[in-house]
Amino acid sequence: MSSVITQAQEAPIVAADTSCSYEQVNPKIQLFVRGVIFEVFRNELLSLPESVLMCLFPRGLMLDYEIHEYLTNNRPLIFQTADFDPSIFGYIISYFRMMDSRINDEIQFISPPAPSFPGKCGIIFLKEDIEFYVLPPTIEQSVVETKPIDLARTKEKVAKQLLDEKRIFDCLRVDSSTPEESAEKNLVRMLCYSGFNEDDEWKIRTQEPHRACITSVTLSILDFSADKGPVSDPNYFPVFQKLLLFWQKPARKCWWDSAMKTNYMGVDFSVWVRRVWTLELAVLGATHTQPLVV
Repeated sequence: MSSVITQAQEAPIVAADTSCSYEQVNPKIQLFVRGVIFEVFRNELLSLPESVLMCLFPRGLMLDYEIHEYLTNNRPLIFQTADFDPSIFGYIISYFRMMDSRINDEIQFISPPAPSFPGKCGIIFLKEDIEFYVLPPTIEQSVVETKPIDLARTKEKVAKQLLDEKRIFDCLRVDSSTPEESAEKNLVRMLCYSGFNEDDEWKIRTQEPHRACITSVTLSILDFSADKGPVSDPNYFPVFQKLLLFWQKPARKCWWDSAMKTNYMGVDFSVWVRRVWTLELAVLGATHTQPLVV
């Protein structure tokens, strides 16, 4: 019967195809990251930290239609992503594949997981995003005119200085005089009690192309034997249980740093640095109660 308003044939009602589900198939995806192609399986993507998935797919990832095409034509899926460094993604996916292979081969880790840990392996994901701003002196302060080319080269100099600062915890400026109850000292203690060392360096640190931004990432396996707290105390809260609060729920810490200055061609420039840390725990060998990518 035609509709009175449009005089168009009504479309027949077709029942939804429930034969395809996220849990039944594990299609291969061709992932384009700034021109570099990665072939990954869906389950590999789902094992990655939530914060990484949000960068890769800021609008989400719907697979219903593509899974149907995969089942009928057996062809890989193709997606394009932007604004993610391919070297960082390559490091992350390689690390997770290595850990997954060790789980499947039943290779002994640094320390076996605690009985109450909801998986076979925990991976700590730590990421730092830096944005820096170079401020030329005011006319009253400067006796030399600042040219745009001077500002651009000063930014290059600052970027190199920041790239050379590879020690993870130096920017927190935690020392013996830092109060024990400070958030920075608690953060360093928690990470060192789970496998980090105070002199650790970022595994990968790179500048975003054509931007005054630097991204750093490091991954570390959760070492249950590194917890130096009074684990025999029944009231003690183990570090791994604190980290479980960040499982699929990344935590962020943001602060400004204005202590940096630089000189170029006799002109002093002030530098403001904005740092954002992202901390998240990924658990391998666990059953996800809900999809991480929607």
